[in-house]
Amino acid sequence: MLVGALQSLWEVRNGVFSSFGNLAAISRGGDTVEREQQDLSLLHLSVLLVVIFFSTVLLYNNLVGGMFTPWVVTVLILVAAFVFVALASYIVGLVGSSHSPVSGMTICALLVTSGVVLALGLETGAAALSILGVAGVVCCATCTAGDVSQDLKTGYLIKATPFKQQVAEMIGVVAAAPFFALILSLLNESYGIGTGEPGALSAPQAALFASLTRAIIGEGELPLNMVALGAGLAVLIMALNPILKRAGSSFRMYVMPVAVGLYLPLSLTAPILLGGLLRYYLDKRKQGSSEQDGGVLYSSGRSARESLTGFFIAILITQQITAPWAPLDSSILSLLGFAAIVYVFWRLAKK
Repeated sequence: MLVGALQSLWEVRNGVFSSFGNLAAISRGGDTVEREQQDLSLLHLSVLLVVIFFSTVLLYNNLVGGMFTPWVVTVLILVAAFVFVALASYIVGLVGSSHSPVSGMTICALLVTSGVVLALGLETGAAALSILGVAGVVCCATCTAGDVSQDLKTGYLIKATPFKQQVAEMIGVVAAAPFFALILSLLNESYGIGTGEPGALSAPQAALFASLTRAIIGEGELPLNMVALGAGLAVLIMALNPILKRAGSSFRMYVMPVAVGLYLPLSLTAPILLGGLLRYYLDKRKQGSSEQDGGVLYSSGRSARESLTGFFIAILITQQITAPWAPLDSSILSLLGFAAIVYVFWRLAKK
């Protein structure tokens, strides 16, 4: 994932640098900007940046203490978030948010932060908290960047005012943030997160970041042979694509999808594969792909409903409310429900 993120960063370097040039041009002012191009001013952004900076310093001063550590960690957050948000936003414009290498960028931030934090000589607990804190902020920032970029693209298509959209995005972030801790606590209490126990929620990305952090601060062992194998596999994939292109083959392999597929559990990758096969078959029947068919809308809605359903089931678990169908075999019910979803998806995608 780290090799894939570095490759992505190198491939979009020109676009990122040109974006910095556009930012400098905006700061110099010039002609009157049309309504569809009006963004938040640099003055507004600067004020927000100052407020967020000192708020983060106070937060880390309360968490890890120390004279210089909160300042160093906050600067690391700002620099890493600035770089990776620019990268994530640019990648969204190229391939969409689903293929944005968020995990790889988070690992990059984690490794860079680890070197700085360990150089400060922090104690184990404070070091782990600082490292994961930076990684967590960068991860949330890059994910949000993808969402905001797609929202702004939609607004551009319908001639919305970017300034108003950006204000609405900030309101949305502030309104949603207080609920994250409550929801995660609820899910952890009802299912368990990343515990490996039956029925627990899998958290492969969180487990990956935690294992890396434990190894870095000396509380675990980093399997260097597997790390080297993964890096070597990434380099092999990168070398294979030009060969396939010269040979005229339509088949391609990309580092980040392979990396994601390696650490995601089979329970997640199997439905993705089945959905992809359905889509491929139906596109063949229709002689081409359409991003506006009912199958895309239906599957997108199912993704959102799955999260909401899990949340409401968690409430039932914590309140010890038993469903009427609880005595039945849950595996059979799950298979029947999944078969019904696939059938509806098939009917909608055929239209």
